[in-house]
Amino acid sequence: MKKIYKLILGSIVFFTSVFQLHAAIAPTFYGKLVFHRYSDYEAWDSRLYLYNLTTQQTTLLGANWKIDHMMNGHFSPDGKWLTFMGVNSGQHYGDAWDVYVWKVGSTELPINLTQGNNKRDEDPKFIDNQRIIFKQNGDLKIIKMTDRTMTSVTQNGWDIEESMPYPMVNTTQILYAKGAGNNSRIFSIDQSGAYDTQLTNIASYYPVWWQGSRFLYVRWYSPTNPHDQIYIYDMANKQTTRLPFNNINYDTSDPAPLDQRYMVVSLAGQTGSRGGYDLYIADSLSSNVWPLPINTNLNELGAFYTPY
Repeated sequence: MKKIYKLILGSIVFFTSVFQLHAAIAPTFYGKLVFHRYSDYEAWDSRLYLYNLTTQQTTLLGANWKIDHMMNGHFSPDGKWLTFMGVNSGQHYGDAWDVYVWKVGSTELPINLTQGNNKRDEDPKFIDNQRIIFKQNGDLKIIKMTDRTMTSVTQNGWDIEESMPYPMVNTTQILYAKGAGNNSRIFSIDQSGAYDTQLTNIASYYPVWWQGSRFLYVRWYSPTNPHDQIYIYDMANKQTTRLPFNNINYDTSDPAPLDQRYMVVSLAGQTGSRGGYDLYIADSLSSNVWPLPINTNLNELGAFYTPY
């Protein structure tokens, strides 16, 4: 009987070990990831990095650009350009925020698309390879890289704050967050400013188009539990799905799709964390997450991926 018990126990340990080993194997991706790293948002010390998933090399961007607090990078669809927000060196105040574009891999300096307007220019995202949507003084604006012509999507200023815009691919719709803090909700709006439609009804923000009619976004777990959780919203059937890798005891934020299953996320409080927010690959179909080898004791946030 003891021999049978030992055999069964040994088999359980063996298969459990095999399963855990299999579950621990991270998927392989190629291309580039942009992300930012800072000690604290109010420290004005954010730096922008490129992580090459193919070579696993990390490159600090902008050592000689004379731009401080760079963050929230986003690639153009063809991967040739990078837009981000930052301030001129030493100008550490809100109205100094500007939107920049940089030709990826070049030695050229970034172009400041909003220079000298003394407005808060934040949260830039490419609509296509030429146009960028961003937040300016609480409104949504679209600017063209080639001639810097600008059009307004919303025009109510800080009366109703609109932020974190993200384009729905192959449509003229823009996802964005309206309101701030626990009053923030996800809306969709046409680039013309028409068809402004509320989609969520709990504190939610950071929408990111994923595939088809579905997008990712961040919301509180509940009105009494403000930990960030990543959800899917399907505009076709208005269904909301909480992803299985979330944990109600810590923040899961900043989703960056890698493909139709996996994404990079920022986790705070995960077991084995290097400190603050760290970057992980997360599986939308399971609870599996895998830390990236670029994490430090600072905060790693705002990732975005290009396969190019």
